[in-house]
Amino acid sequence: MSDGGTRCRLVVDGPIARSVLDAITARFGPVTLDDDLLIVEHVDHAAIRALMILLWDTGHEVRAMSVR
Repeated sequence: MSDGGTRCRLVVDGPIARSVLDAITARFGPVTLDDDLLIVEHVDHAAIRALMILLWDTGHEVRAMSVR
């Protein structure tokens, strides 16, 4: 996954606060949010782990995740 082409799709319970989206964008670049589906492009394993920890630390429950 070091080629920078990895896409991470996360299904999150409840709305994601604007401040959390801003933090995700600042750390990982632009994101796509469609209801409870959060998509982050060009991430590696470390970034995916950091993203999940950020979501958990801000009180979000990740219901599903896929990485391609």
